[in-house]
Amino acid sequence: MTGSKNLQINGSVWKMALKQFSDATTKSSPAITGGCVVTTIAGLAMTLLIMPLEVSAKKNEDQDVKALLKEKIAVLKKIKKRLVRAADRDLDLYDQYRFMKTGSRGDPAGKSKYKALIYATKSPFKVASLLKECLSASIGCVNLCHDSVVSDVKAAVLLLHSSFNAILALAQSNMKGLNKEDYKLFEALRFSLEEEVSVQIDTLIREVDMFLLY
Repeated sequence: MTGSKNLQINGSVWKMALKQFSDATTKSSPAITGGCVVTTIAGLAMTLLIMPLEVSAKKNEDQDVKALLKEKIAVLKKIKKRLVRAADRDLDLYDQYRFMKTGSRGDPAGKSKYKALIYATKSPFKVASLLKECLSASIGCVNLCHDSVVSDVKAAVLLLHSSFNAILALAQSNMKGLNKEDYKLFEALRFSLEEEVSVQIDTLIREVDMFLLY
């Protein structure tokens, strides 16, 4: 599978200035994909989640709590690194897909194009799975946090949930071009992810609201 490299992006999107990133996105022929934008936002939301944990670890004098916070931070930072790679990967996959020749699904060009569409559809689902991992790892964080930063945790969770919904919306758009069998497989995956994340979000928001209430 071959495609033309996006010449407007020099290396990782994470090395771009914010203005450069914005300018590359807000064009009639954007150099940044929707999936890349959403994944980058999700990565930034994770920084908003990690930040209060770092602050709490510094402020807390209980060594057991401090150790638990550091464990949580380490897990979340690993997930964030994978999101960074996923943002660039989404851009690469889209470039490969859009620059490929079209054709019927029976000829070589058509088969390659369809294979590229499958990869481009898997990409947002992988991001959604990473966000599910992040939310799962965040459960229990609130009770370890300093009360001054719990609102930051809530803001981060809400942003992550929005990113999760947004990336699945983009995945559904790609799914329209799939055959019936592949569509059913991705639809089942989408439903499963939504079910799990719904429970995680309810748990996290309840933890935050209980903390802020009392």
